[in-house]
Amino acid sequence: MIEFKPVIESDKSDCEYKDINGFFGYIAIEDGKKEVGNCLSRLDGYSMCIISLSAQDSLTAQGLLRSALNFGANRGAYIAKVDEDSAASIAESMGFEYKDGVLTGEIPEILAGGCSGSKK
Repeated sequence: MIEFKPVIESDKSDCEYKDINGFFGYIAIEDGKKEVGNCLSRLDGYSMCIISLSAQDSLTAQGLLRSALNFGANRGAYIAKVDEDSAASIAESMGFEYKDGVLTGEIPEILAGGCSGSKK
């Protein structure tokens, strides 16, 4: 089983994270011990940016990206951008589109799009 866990460099307690801005990450852990992927993002008000994404397979990468989007949305982010070229194909399959040369998406639409990113 793969778990997705947030990683936040801060000495604040969990209850104070609801309004943070800055960097946060997610790691994918298999069988409770082996790291099989990671994602680094930056939260900035109503938007967030995926800075890096690395995973052993596309399903793990999609899970990491969805976890990061959910984390950002729970803290007020509405728009997500992807700055990482290696994440482009995963992001496009989830529903991100190029706007002004940057992969961009509205987080609620991306998260509601299903696993293949199909739009209704």
